[in-house]
Amino acid sequence: MDETECSVELRAFLSEVEAEELERYVTECLAPTAGRSRQKIRRRFDDSGFVLQDVVNEIGRRLDFAVTNGVYQGRPHLTGFDGIWRDGSGTDLVIEVKTTDTYSISLDTVDRYRRDLIEKGVIADGSAVLFIVGRDDTGALEAQIRGSQHAWTMRMIGAASLIRLLHVKVNAESPFVVDRIRSIVRPIEYTRVDRIVDLMFEVRADTDDPAPEPESSDIIQSSDIQGTSPRSHRASAPTAGIESLRQAAADVVSEYLIVRLTRRRRSSFETANDAVRAVVSVSKRYNRDYQSYWYAFYDTQRAYLTDATSGYLVLCAADTGRVWTVPVSVIEPLVRSMNSTTRADGQIYWHVLTKLAGHDCVLVAGDQELTLTPYEASR
Repeated sequence: MDETECSVELRAFLSEVEAEELERYVTECLAPTAGRSRQKIRRRFDDSGFVLQDVVNEIGRRLDFAVTNGVYQGRPHLTGFDGIWRDGSGTDLVIEVKTTDTYSISLDTVDRYRRDLIEKGVIADGSAVLFIVGRDDTGALEAQIRGSQHAWTMRMIGAASLIRLLHVKVNAESPFVVDRIRSIVRPIEYTRVDRIVDLMFEVRADTDDPAPEPESSDIIQSSDIQGTSPRSHRASAPTAGIESLRQAAADVVSEYLIVRLTRRRRSSFETANDAVRAVVSVSKRYNRDYQSYWYAFYDTQRAYLTDATSGYLVLCAADTGRVWTVPVSVIEPLVRSMNSTTRADGQIYWHVLTKLAGHDCVLVAGDQELTLTPYEASR
């Protein structure tokens, strides 16, 4: 039933799991019913449709929609919907979750729910319906929508495709990817497919874009550091498992701060209530004793952290696994002293430089230095 202790606990649990777990739950909710001899064995559990509804709404939240949970079962004098997703564009989405279209779906009834919500002021005038379907046997529903008067107010996407969009968002760093994803689930005219092409291009560029390297202006001269000689070590090679290192660092920070951080983008993690946010940056070991690790701190990451109740820039050393969890309030006064680079796409990143002094790691910003020892989470 709606708003029971069980449903509240389930939704709280879903808000804390990783995207891979949400994908697994979708698969389990959609498991088919199999027959053996005369006995039917249900591989799908009871009320799996209700759980699927909650999982789908959580995916909507991960895509940065503001989500209102719907009702599990319709009741007299109550407008039935499975969820409402808002993104501020003026086209709110009324969500209808269907495991299959084996049973007839009345588009007129669904549209009546939409119009009723508009009349009550719950959703905007230009709002639409998004069917999220569990399986591929949806030809009848597709034909219904395509040949009806509702073709401009209704769209459909498979649950598997919705999960793929979530993975695209989580694995991308650019905030523009989210805007593209949200735009393609709204009813749009598909004669021109520019927005879909834009999404593919931005995701590819975001994935292929190499991590920036220190520039010559970042090099700290050894003569500027007391008692330091220009002794070199071979730099550790860039690791193919950088995302695993990032996740491991986030787990360390979760334990250190006594919170549960879940990945929202490639380097961005936050708690379910959005009170605590962390950006996790990983650096290889460079071959200068006087400049050991180097991190890029993007303007979008800075805004993400400063908007949080508690924000942390997490610096991870790839060669040792050491993790420093620095409050953004500590980083902010140093940013103006850091070198910066403006990319071709307009993004700015600041150069976060560190050096090792014995066992201590020291952040260097112009003529200012910050010992990171008090912020080490892996000690």
